[in-house]
Amino acid sequence: MARNFLGNLKGPKGDTGAKGDKGEKGDTGEFKDTAIGMINKLDVSQPKLLESGDTWEFDSKTGIVNYNFVKGHFIRFDLELEPRVYTFRIQDFTVNTVYNGDFRFQLRDPNGVYIHLENVHKKGHYTFDLTSYGDADTFQIYFYREAGQGFFEKPMLVEGDYSVLWNDSNLITNYSEYRMYESPIPPNVETKLRPYILNGDLLGNVDSELVLTTGVWLINWNFYINNQNGDVRLRLYKDDELIADKLSSDGYENLSRLISVESGSSQLRFTVHNMGDNELIMSTAVRNNMQLKKL
Repeated sequence: MARNFLGNLKGPKGDTGAKGDKGEKGDTGEFKDTAIGMINKLDVSQPKLLESGDTWEFDSKTGIVNYNFVKGHFIRFDLELEPRVYTFRIQDFTVNTVYNGDFRFQLRDPNGVYIHLENVHKKGHYTFDLTSYGDADTFQIYFYREAGQGFFEKPMLVEGDYSVLWNDSNLITNYSEYRMYESPIPPNVETKLRPYILNGDLLGNVDSELVLTTGVWLINWNFYINNQNGDVRLRLYKDDELIADKLSSDGYENLSRLISVESGSSQLRFTVHNMGDNELIMSTAVRNNMQLKKL
């Protein structure tokens, strides 16, 4: 008891130390120069090239495929892809004895020619570029699995440089995609863009401002104009507060950001400030879109 008592005695209070340097301002939450893909384009519920006697079970909620193959072989998935940058991500899988134990990912072009081959490790991702293809077309994706029982978890193929962790291509919840459009855009004016629903849930709209409910939202904004010959600024406002401001000089930009709505709701306003002397024309393509996912 004496030892415990003496151990609890405090010495005299020391002098106050010097005040530390002021730290830098915290991160705003923007993913700089990174497009966050939200839509899983890969439907693993319907694989092709299964052998007689193979079994295949897919749980859309967990994203887990359980399989039992009579022999080792490739399985195939056909999907239509636009000429853009894509990322494949895999969370976990049964380790094979080939390909260094990684997950074998292969992509064939519309003519059946291999154009991308990669061994992806657990929780890893692989980004590839299809912008050299002029139009959307049907591509083939192949996965290799060895004979016997096994599993793989949360395979995602998304448009962009990085992927959200999981959603099923057939069941996307709390997701909205809008076309953001206003054309022409006059010079030396900050112009508000108008949202037009493309896919997913229809959000509230107040004077061309989208209404977000309580929670954390991931926003991915793609912007493109046809005749850019000077700088433009992309601006994002939350309840009239400027929360993102990005300079664009080459006609195409992406802006991704996490937004928290602590209570009630918030309104988002998207604007473009044409800093040049000429009127700008926005492309009518789906490249002028904005995706929102409630996390």
